[in-house]
Amino acid sequence: MTEALSAAYAEAIDGRPLVHSSWRVLVTMAYSARDLDGKQPARLYLGGWQSLAYSALNYTEWKRGGTANRAIARAIADLISRGLIRSVTDFDNGRKAVYEILPRVGHG
Repeated sequence: MTEALSAAYAEAIDGRPLVHSSWRVLVTMAYSARDLDGKQPARLYLGGWQSLAYSALNYTEWKRGGTANRAIARAIADLISRGLIRSVTDFDNGRKAVYEILPRVGHG
């Protein structure tokens, strides 16, 4: 989690602060990606977009193409474009997307 948070702070220091929704999504992903019991690969977020909409952005309903879906899509695209996360697998027929939180060399 420290790497992801350091990366987010570094982006703000570089003059491109994360928008609030991207920041909340990144922190939620980082918290979820902790490998506390040795059973989950470190730095991988496995929770899916719907979970992010509920826990990171406090939406109360989910519909594909709806407001929550679009907000998560924008946040994920922002984080990927900044090199803070990368897509490991895409979602498909009920399978959740997996994202890796990328370490930042020289930051933190």
